[in-house]
Amino acid sequence: MWFTKEKIVFETESLGMQVQVVDKMERRELRFGNHVVQSAISKTCPDYLLLSYTRHMMLGVVLYPEMQNILHIGLGAGNLPRFLYKYFPHIHQDIIELSPEVISIAQQYFRFPQDEQLHFYVGDGLEIMTGLNKQYDMIFLDAFEATGSPAHLTTDEFFHLLHNGLKPDGWLVGNVWTSNINLQDQIQIWQDAFATVFQAPVPIMGNVILFGCPTRIAFQKNVFLQTARSLQKIIPLKFVRLLEFLEPIDPDSIS
Repeated sequence: MWFTKEKIVFETESLGMQVQVVDKMERRELRFGNHVVQSAISKTCPDYLLLSYTRHMMLGVVLYPEMQNILHIGLGAGNLPRFLYKYFPHIHQDIIELSPEVISIAQQYFRFPQDEQLHFYVGDGLEIMTGLNKQYDMIFLDAFEATGSPAHLTTDEFFHLLHNGLKPDGWLVGNVWTSNINLQDQIQIWQDAFATVFQAPVPIMGNVILFGCPTRIAFQKNVFLQTARSLQKIIPLKFVRLLEFLEPIDPDSIS
């Protein structure tokens, strides 16, 4: 049997969890504790969204292309904010990350940029959201430990804070890893918090990307398609193809 050769580039412990940077051919991976890949980049093209679930999360841009300020909860290797920084450099991005070591690793080993448009809050997502008196156009929720999503970031309490942290027409975009969580339970929490909920299942990966808006928004496929085509002309991402996976949770929202 043939195995791809791996090389551990860096290894440390953060908050009681082993963190590794691993090179595998032209790919560099960030791993937490159990060898599950948390993030990955191409060493030759670090701005490309290598993992398919991150590309599906970019459907949030189709839903709100005029976004000006964004919050990320969970950094990993920084794939999403790095991509947005390259193609939407005018956008201000706040990032909540629990581990200072992960921030340092992203900057040193994953070419994460340092710029005044990228601002970090170091600490727990729930605690920081409780005291954060700001509203965003979009919030990306992609926070994971070695074994999955932190339990306190999947609660009604936390999603109430996320709702309040969005502008009325803003969007929460969340990565749900179905291997360690009940998807229907999570969808119910999203529906309790938001007037509109869409989903985009990621083939093979076991991820489902959920999209929530405080305001009731009709699922206007033709409008989304026009936006996807426009974005695709200026950004090297197949938005039209990705849009095929986006669907409403509530069939009555289709127009």
